[in-house]
Amino acid sequence: MEVIFAPFLSVLFIALVAFAVWATLFPAYLVIALVVGIVKGFLKNLRLSESVDKDLDDESKKFIAFLMSALVVIIVSNNSGWTFVEFGVLLGTAIFFFQIWRQAGGEFNFPRFRGRTAHPVKSDYRVTDLGKPIGEMTQSEKRAAAERIADTILQQAEDFKKNKE
Repeated sequence: MEVIFAPFLSVLFIALVAFAVWATLFPAYLVIALVVGIVKGFLKNLRLSESVDKDLDDESKKFIAFLMSALVVIIVSNNSGWTFVEFGVLLGTAIFFFQIWRQAGGEFNFPRFRGRTAHPVKSDYRVTDLGKPIGEMTQSEKRAAAERIADTILQQAEDFKKNKE
C-alpha cells in the first residue's frame, strides 16, 4: 500500500510546497512593486497619490520578478541536498516568474502556434450607432434602438446569404 501511494504523495507534497512558495512570492512582489513605484514617482516629482496610482512599466515588473526568482533559486541551490521541498520551491518560483512575465506582456512564440489566432476576427462586422448609451434611453428609445439593431443583423444575414450563393 505504501509503495503505491508514495509517488502520489511526493507529487502532492511538491505541489503544496510550490503553492506555498507562490503564495509567499506574489504578495512580496506586490509590496516590492508598490515601493519601487513610489520611489520612481518621488524621483519624477510626483505626489504620493499619483505615485501609488501609476503602474510600473512592463520591463520593471519583469526585472523585479526575475530578481526575486533568481534570489530564491540561489538560496535553494546552495542547500546540501535535493528533496521534495527544493523541487517544490523551484516549481513555485518558476510558476511565479512566468505568471508575472506573462502579465507584463511576455509571449510564447512556439513555431507550431505562431500562425494561429484564438478567435479570428472578420473585417465585415457592422457597428450600429444608437445615439446614446442604452442605460440613458427611455423605453421608446430602447425599442427604436432594438429595431435598428435587428435591421442591421437582418441586412448582414441577407448580405451573407447573397455572397454565399
